[in-house]
Amino acid sequence: MTRTESKAESYRNELQKQTDPYAYFLRHAERKERGRSITVDGPLPCHLLPPVSGLVAESVTVPDIKTTYVILKTGAVGLYDDANRKLISEGLAVSAASSAPAVIYCDHDYQNRDGKRHTPYLKPDYSPHTLLSVNYMGEYVAIEEGLLGGILRVLSLQETVPDVPAGDVIHAVLLEAILKTDKIAHVTETLFYLQSDEEDAQLYRTYANGEASAFLKERIGKTMENLGIVPQKDYSLSVIIPSKDHADILIKCIESLKNKTSFAALREREILVIDNGSYDTQKDRIESYIRENEALSIRYLYREEPFNYSLMCDRGAKEAKGDLLLFLNDDVEFVENTLPQMCMYALSPLAGTVGCKLLFPDRQLIQHAGVTGLLCGPTHKLSHHPDDQTYYFGANTLNRNTLAVTGACLMVKREKYFQVQGFHDKMTVSYNDVDLCVNLYEKGYFNILLNTCILLHHESLSRGSDLLDQAKTERLAAERACFYARHEWLRNKPDPFYHPDLIQDTLDYRVNVAADYEMRGHMSGVEVFECHSLRKSDKLQLTVEGTDYEPDQLDRAEDAYVIRGWSLYLKHDERKFDRFLLLEDEEGRVLKVSLMPVFRQDVQAVFAKQKYAALAGFIAKIPATWLHLEKKYRVALMYVHKTLRYKITTVGAYYEPGKGYESEP
Repeated sequence: MTRTESKAESYRNELQKQTDPYAYFLRHAERKERGRSITVDGPLPCHLLPPVSGLVAESVTVPDIKTTYVILKTGAVGLYDDANRKLISEGLAVSAASSAPAVIYCDHDYQNRDGKRHTPYLKPDYSPHTLLSVNYMGEYVAIEEGLLGGILRVLSLQETVPDVPAGDVIHAVLLEAILKTDKIAHVTETLFYLQSDEEDAQLYRTYANGEASAFLKERIGKTMENLGIVPQKDYSLSVIIPSKDHADILIKCIESLKNKTSFAALREREILVIDNGSYDTQKDRIESYIRENEALSIRYLYREEPFNYSLMCDRGAKEAKGDLLLFLNDDVEFVENTLPQMCMYALSPLAGTVGCKLLFPDRQLIQHAGVTGLLCGPTHKLSHHPDDQTYYFGANTLNRNTLAVTGACLMVKREKYFQVQGFHDKMTVSYNDVDLCVNLYEKGYFNILLNTCILLHHESLSRGSDLLDQAKTERLAAERACFYARHEWLRNKPDPFYHPDLIQDTLDYRVNVAADYEMRGHMSGVEVFECHSLRKSDKLQLTVEGTDYEPDQLDRAEDAYVIRGWSLYLKHDERKFDRFLLLEDEEGRVLKVSLMPVFRQDVQAVFAKQKYAALAGFIAKIPATWLHLEKKYRVALMYVHKTLRYKITTVGAYYEPGKGYESEP
């Protein structure tokens, strides 16, 4: 490969990484060999089922373990090479060596009419409550023959078949299967595809909003009933609200609970306000409100002590009398009656914690739609994303299982709370809710996010942001370390409800392909640069659009100052140059900072005649130790030819760490 071809390939790879990450993933992803080789005989026509329009049933045998599986798929499914063998052999490999799985499913994607693969559905591991919302396992599954025979008898499908879509029949079979077994294997490889020319956003809407047949709706209802997810009347509820010095906020929370939900109509209910030392004026306001609302059964537990969310919640739980505990932040506001659905799920045997979707007060942006375990720690996926669209196969619209839900609104059965010793008091502010959820998961329960239940959250209104205070940032890091010390497996094993090939460094959902600038741990290279003078060139275009501060979230003990914008070397081939920011302080010391390229369709459109302008954007992440808060830096841009090494510079305005960039020199 020539040098020119190498530059072209590098540019093409980076552009594809940022504009079509799935195509890049398919070109570069390494497939993991699971190391278990078996023989699979078949497929053969399966006669367990009478003919069903659109449904294909084939038997395959595994002589090594004397097991027969029936592979069910709809006629719309297209298989990739050797899919049947991979489904069975890898399903066996990811299961316990001592027993074969009863059900095996895999990932899938879509193909358009030109054969281009797109929109992969990289699925969670076994998620029974997600299956109640949608058949996330898909329309191509393997089921152990004996199990399937029993299911068909229960569903009365051996003699007659309802006139329903084949996909609904498969979904109904899977719903019955989870009542009989939890030996369900997820093969984390894309083995089949569906045909579609729709874009991602439309596919997500179609997937999440599909209408079930009457037959399937009946089976979902029966499964929920068998799982104990049914409306119940004979239970009591205790609402526990930690609060200090925010009487008006607290009262607004309780008023919304009283007026927007069925709480006041419950026969046995109470509210416990846990106050760690409000000022007298605030305390008097709270006590006055309690006297005026005696019917709400509010108990005020006041004790002057340092803020410790875990201890406050635990004190409330020990005082509580209810079968169910609902932990609330005082800055949460009810806007609809979410209680019946929350209680119905929380009282069921499989449930760990139950949470809701939280929106910011403008009701437009997502604050919480489940907690996901990422490399940087437990994270609120989709935070600050608009809620007017459907994200990754219903991530913000369907009720589903997640690793954890936020303690801002978390319901749990009282006996289960104490079964895992409640909130851990060493996590005074952060990660205590995730720790509780993971403890319950480790006991065999499933945490449930109800996206159909919506509350408003005035996030961190009570305490302020953890990222604006150095002491709080250090405390956050220490509590994250405590969390991982208690759940070491999460350091080495992916979140079971988040596919290992999904992105680890951003809040959206896509394959694990990230540009350098998106990776939290990736920093710009910085060095002292010998520069005698900075010259302005009209050929270089430099625009700094914003600055930021990125605190350490990977235990690398290094925060970063961020500068972002775009640049062009007019009438030149951008691929042939390396770009750097130069930062000159008042003493004449110059820092040379490497830039990470960013796709900018807007710049490309404006400079339509400029070749290779698509990656004109840039981000610099400068380790905080290189800059001084009290200094002002002159900003310049430098292009260096990759082969000839000549340099050209232009001068911008001034940057002050922590304050920002001046638009004019």
